[in-house]
Amino acid sequence: MTRKGRIPGKILLLGHMDTVFQDGTVQKRPFGIEDDKAFGLGIIDMKADITSIYFALKVIDILYKDDVKTIQILFNSDEEISSVYSRELIENISKDSDCVLVLEACRQNGDVVTSRKGIGKYKIRVKGKSSRAGGNLKKGANSIIELCHKLIQISNLTNYETGTTVNVGLIKGGSASNTVPAYSDAVIDVRICTLEQAQKIDENIRKIANEVYIKGTSTIVEGGIKRPPMERKEENVKLYKIAKKIGEELGMSIGEASTGGGSDANFTSALSIPTLDGLGPTGGGVHTEDEYINLNSIIPRTALLTKLIKILSENQNIKK
Repeated sequence: MTRKGRIPGKILLLGHMDTVFQDGTVQKRPFGIEDDKAFGLGIIDMKADITSIYFALKVIDILYKDDVKTIQILFNSDEEISSVYSRELIENISKDSDCVLVLEACRQNGDVVTSRKGIGKYKIRVKGKSSRAGGNLKKGANSIIELCHKLIQISNLTNYETGTTVNVGLIKGGSASNTVPAYSDAVIDVRICTLEQAQKIDENIRKIANEVYIKGTSTIVEGGIKRPPMERKEENVKLYKIAKKIGEELGMSIGEASTGGGSDANFTSALSIPTLDGLGPTGGGVHTEDEYINLNSIIPRTALLTKLIKILSENQNIKK
C-alpha cells in the first residue's frame, strides 16, 4: 500500500501479519481484557503494531494531509519463519526509501531497537555405516559419534564477549541400541552481532564439518545465515535520537535497546537504509499463552509514530 505525499522522498512502514500459534488455538484461548491489559494470540506481535500504523495514518490524514513524504506500508506473512518468501520484496522496496520504521513491539520499558543479532540455522547431516553392535561393531562407522565430535567443537564457537552464540537445539540418529547408526543429524541455532562475525562463524562451522573423526563417515552441511545482523549504525542511532526527542515532548522516556531476536529490520539495516525498530506499543509474553498488550500504551505510541513520520518528512538529509 502506498499513501502519496507532496514532500519528496519515501518512508517505509514495515510489519508482519503472522504469528506462531497453531490453527484452533484461538478457540482455546480467546481474546480477553483484564484491568489495563488485553490478552490474545499475537496481540503484541503484531496485532497492536498494525493497529498503531492504521490509526497513525488516520491522524496524518486529518492533521497533515499531503504535507508528508510518500508513505509505503508493507505487511508480510512469513516473518516468523525468517521471511523466506518476502525478503526479496522487503529489500527491493526499502532500497527506494529514505528510512524504514519497523513496528515490532518496543521493549517492556518503552525502549526502541537500534540493533539486533543476526540469525543462522544449520543442519549437520552425517552418514556412516550400519552394522550389528554385538558381532560386527568393528565393521560399522558410527554416525552419532562422528556427529558428537563435530558438535562439541561447533558449540565451543560460542563467544559471549563478542556476542556470538551457538546452540545445538535438536539431534537425532540411530534405530536401536544394538545397531551401529548409519545416519544422524543435528540442527544448530547461531546468533551474531556483525557481518564479519557471520562470515567467520559460517566458515568455522563448515571447516569443522569437513573434518573426519570416524573413518567411513561423511558429512553434509545445510543452511546458513538466514538474517544478517542489524548493526548499531550511525544512521539508525540518528533516527533513535529524533524519536527520543519526540518522546520527551510527549512525556515519554524512550531509551535505545539491542536484542538477540531478529526481525525484518535486519534486512533493511544490512542494506544501509536508516532503520528504527520497536516502535509499537508495550506488552509482553510474546509467543506464549500469556501474551498481552498494555492498553494505555496504544495512544502514546501511535502519537510517537505519527509525529515521527511528520518530522522525518521535513528532514531531507536522513541518509546523510
